[in-house]
Amino acid sequence: MIDEKEWGRRHKYAYHFALQLTKGHAQLAEDIAQEAILSMIRRPCEIEDKTWKAFLRKVVHRRWVDYWRKPMNVRERPHGTMCNHKAPTVKSGGYDDETKAALDAMPPEMRECVMSVLVDGYTHQETAERFDLPLGTVLSRVYRGKHHLKRELEKTHAN
Repeated sequence: MIDEKEWGRRHKYAYHFALQLTKGHAQLAEDIAQEAILSMIRRPCEIEDKTWKAFLRKVVHRRWVDYWRKPMNVRERPHGTMCNHKAPTVKSGGYDDETKAALDAMPPEMRECVMSVLVDGYTHQETAERFDLPLGTVLSRVYRGKHHLKRELEKTHAN
């Protein structure tokens, strides 16, 4: 069992590595380090005491790459301002009616993959393992699901 002091040490390690990757962007480094620690918490049985540094470095690097793969309209812009895109509002107990309707219109298999990756924060690989699906199937369902949501929400906002 890992105690709080050890988690702090591991977080510090992840943060300093992320800080190097982000070239000193402290907030981004903190976000990446937290995501890496969450991945470590989710899969404790896969990580031995002697391999945790390698695991953290791998996850931090992947999260950093994922950040740069996001389109500019999704991630924070370099000068610190956010784009004008409005995220769906979350009401108590769920999503707004438009988002819920768009999700409900989606096939259940697609919805499960989309929710797992976009809402629950699992990676595509973790989602594939959770649902016992090939990785390509998960990638395809998430991609098509995002486009489905976009189309449905654009229809709603056009009216």
